[in-house]
Order: sequence, then C-alpha cells, then structure tokens
Amino acid sequence: MIAYFVHNSDTESDLIYLPEMHCFVAVDRDRMEAFISVDPDFASWIGETCELVTPEEFGDVIATREDEGDVSVLNHELWKERLTAHLGNPL
Repeated sequence: MIAYFVHNSDTESDLIYLPEMHCFVAVDRDRMEAFISVDPDFASWIGETCELVTPEEFGDVIATREDEGDVSVLNHELWKERLTAHLGNPL
C-alpha cells in the first residue's frame, strides 16, 4: 500500500494520504515516527475518511512510502524541514 506525505504550505500542515483506504491522517510526532519506521503497517492506520482524489489536492507531495519499501523523498529540502518540525533538530 502506498502512502503520500503531503505538505500544505498555505496552512503549514502535513498529512499522510492513504488512497487505498480512502483516508488521510494528520501528522504529529508519533505519526512521523511511524511513517519512517521499519514497518509502518499502513493498513492498520485510522484516519479521516475522504474521497479518492489525487494527493496533490491536499498540497505538495514531498515523499512517498510503500509498506515494505523505503521512504522516497521528492523534495529533500522540504522533507528535512518537516522532519525537524515534527521530530526536532537531531544536532
């Protein structure tokens, strides 16, 4: 199952869109940790129901992830910024 990490620059908010489950999940520290974890198990996530739309309707897709794959970052600068916003500065 694919998941899209989407950033909305108008509201400065992030969400993870799960099209196969017709839902999205707001991103907080725990959700960010789960998204980048070894086994995110997206099928067990519970989110707000939505119509089947394109991820871009929520904002800018900055990363994608398959259940059994690695995070694929599409915008490295924004991804680093969002990681820091949710997880803090690692340095």
